Amino acid sequence: MKKNILIVNDKLLSGGVEKVMFDMATNLPADKYDITILTDIKDNRFYETYPNTIKYMHMDFFDNVQNKSNIIKKVNRILKKILYSKLIKKIKNEKYNIAISIKEGESMKFVSTLNIERKIGWVHVNYHDLYWTEYVFGNAINEVKCMKTFSSVVCVTNVVKNSIIEKIGDPGNLNVIYNPIDSNMILDKSNEKVDFYPSIDKLTFITVGRLCVEKGIERIIRVYNKLIKEYDFEIYIIGGTNNKEYKRKLIDLVDENNNDSIFFLGDKINPYPYVKKADCFICASISESFGLAIQEALTLDVPVIMTNCPGAAEIFDEKTDGIIVENSEEGLYKQMKEILEKPGIIKEYKEKLINKTKDNKLKNTINAVEELLK
Repeated sequence: MKKNILIVNDKLLSGGVEKVMFDMATNLPADKYDITILTDIKDNRFYETYPNTIKYMHMDFFDNVQNKSNIIKKVNRILKKILYSKLIKKIKNEKYNIAISIKEGESMKFVSTLNIERKIGWVHVNYHDLYWTEYVFGNAINEVKCMKTFSSVVCVTNVVKNSIIEKIGDPGNLNVIYNPIDSNMILDKSNEKVDFYPSIDKLTFITVGRLCVEKGIERIIRVYNKLIKEYDFEIYIIGGTNNKEYKRKLIDLVDENNNDSIFFLGDKINPYPYVKKADCFICASISESFGLAIQEALTLDVPVIMTNCPGAAEIFDEKTDGIIVENSEEGLYKQMKEILEKPGIIKEYKEKLINKTKDNKLKNTINAVEELLK
């Protein structure tokens, strides 16, 4: 008999967490599991990206009313209670066997309140670097109490697991499962034709990620401003943000006298054809708990320069994958300068990646998840 599973997250398509949700939901055997995705806000892209074997629900509680009148806020509170009651009733009627919070924070708090026998949670952040869930739970005691309502809480690396124990305490149900990497899908999508023609006579760097402080995009731009005065190269930045002011800040940060070799390509549902054509992938993150974009670049045999983030470094092989640098703008600057002076370094890593035996990371992860679902 099939198991009925509800997977909860705030967003449908955005960053690494949403990619993990997609890969997991679409690779769990459809003959064994009926899966429903529940997100905060409706996203019509679901019907373009997910197979029709997976169902979709959304909350839409009209939360964005901070600057509205008191009457509108009051009406919103009433509507929110009605919609919430309808949602809970619908979830109850579906008779789910398992509820999964694919992300820490609000999603985990919501799932903990559901009257579903088994609950599984996921945590994607290093609590030493980014303890953002404190504002959701108020304190560590409340968060640990919430985690204890779950059969298992999955950490994406050992670094994440240890950070939870050291920062808020051990709920006693932590496991480590690395994120799924669907290599076949990545390779297949990388062959999609796109209007992208990086220079073939100069080194090209690329980075993929949300345009936010944690991803270190400002570092990349400042390093570009310094190096472009001496070297001929290109940088491509893939990623979006709802914060228009921050995006403008990033664009304004580019040296206006040398702005013809750095390109903001915006958000891409399929970034792989772009990454595939680059010589080197840059991860300049201040904090990175797993580094999904790094692993995807390596799948495409693109060498990586990454700042030293313990979570991502845990699954990074410096002998074949690329170079880990000091987690600073200076560390990134020195390494990019060396590569621009000695481009043969990147060619050597490229050859190593091409010849490297690839593990079936997707199968390993899905098998581990299925063990939790038994």
